[in-house]
Amino acid sequence: MYLGLYFFILSIVLVMSMRNSAIAYGYLLSIFSLEQWLQTKDVFFVTHSSFVNITSGLVILFSAILGWVKNKQNMPTFSSIYLLIIVLYGYAFLSCFWSPVPNISFSNYVSALPYIMLTILVAPLTIVDLVKTDKMLIFLVVFGSVLLVILLTSTDWGYRTVVLAGNNAHLKTNPLALASFSGYVFIASMFMDGRSKLRYLRWFVAILCLLFAVKTGSRGQFIFMIFSVLIFFPLSKPKINFGSFFYVLFFGLILVGLSYLIMLNFSGIEQAGSQSRWSGGGLDRDFSNRFAAAQNLLFFWLKSPLSIFFGLGSSASFSKEIFGFYVHMVPFEVLGELGLLGFSIYFIILFKTYKSFKKSFFTDKLSQAEKNILASLYAMLLFEFLLSFKQGSLLGSVPFFGIVVVTNRVTFMISKSSLKSNSN
Repeated sequence: MYLGLYFFILSIVLVMSMRNSAIAYGYLLSIFSLEQWLQTKDVFFVTHSSFVNITSGLVILFSAILGWVKNKQNMPTFSSIYLLIIVLYGYAFLSCFWSPVPNISFSNYVSALPYIMLTILVAPLTIVDLVKTDKMLIFLVVFGSVLLVILLTSTDWGYRTVVLAGNNAHLKTNPLALASFSGYVFIASMFMDGRSKLRYLRWFVAILCLLFAVKTGSRGQFIFMIFSVLIFFPLSKPKINFGSFFYVLFFGLILVGLSYLIMLNFSGIEQAGSQSRWSGGGLDRDFSNRFAAAQNLLFFWLKSPLSIFFGLGSSASFSKEIFGFYVHMVPFEVLGELGLLGFSIYFIILFKTYKSFKKSFFTDKLSQAEKNILASLYAMLLFEFLLSFKQGSLLGSVPFFGIVVVTNRVTFMISKSSLKSNSN
């Protein structure tokens, strides 16, 4: 039954993507959460854990090719940011050769490679038009909200995450990835001013997303999704003024207050004998552990001039002598594992993205729709960047770099549109 339902959903996405290839990118952001729901209902998706990724990846690849064929005359060129990201991941592969744990390094890289190629190289090619990108964000809010409601109401939950089919409660899903998806939906819903049919639902969607972050015990996602919207909401207005900022601050505080009440009553099951994740002590403990791991990585990095410049090697932190796992702080990981050379590439990508943001946002020529699109995408980018200081690794940071490429493409489209307007 659920296999047929999945193919029905995939068929709808395929048909929609044939008309608007950008829909495939909104679907990409939703894949993990859809897969998790399917795995709670049918053991087939548990035993064939790559099935959804492979079939969905093929649909996204087809949409990217179709989008390119239909719009190749107006497609943005491959920018320097796009090429720098390829160089960064290429250098990460090269550094596996001198990693202290080369077998683990190559294994981690090979496992991540399909996601790197799909999310960074292929999926952004579906973004070919500003109007279609706007519709992709609407799709993300609608499809994402339905998916979040289903996950909250029709699945069994354990500690922070859903229980898989076949009583596989011992198999853990990733609550942080589920919460990150709720962050994307939250951010996209907050910039729906011009869509009269849906804008009144955004506060319901906002509470739903914050509740989901609380349910998964994802403190960073909860805080950073609100912070990212607070930063970009005033910028999305026709005129940047303090009135806009205080308006969103007021409603933001209401949302935080409601979510805090929800958290106190419905925060889920805490592990026996553990300190509450939402207490000050819990936050301090987890940050201290992550920072200590990053410090240890940098301690080994500083031992040799060669490692300072070239890095210890991708996934070097998996060495038991260093930490035994990734350190959950991506900028420190890049510095320690890829050295000053890799970190310089990483920093240039961030700097060029910031310049692209300034160039696109601070101009009087943007329409309200364009401002909303940019605010949504750059808020998602900020959200992912802030999360990189408390979770994940470079090989797992493909959503962040994928959104970097997307924002760069959208900025190019807006610049091209402005040039045409000036010439006319």
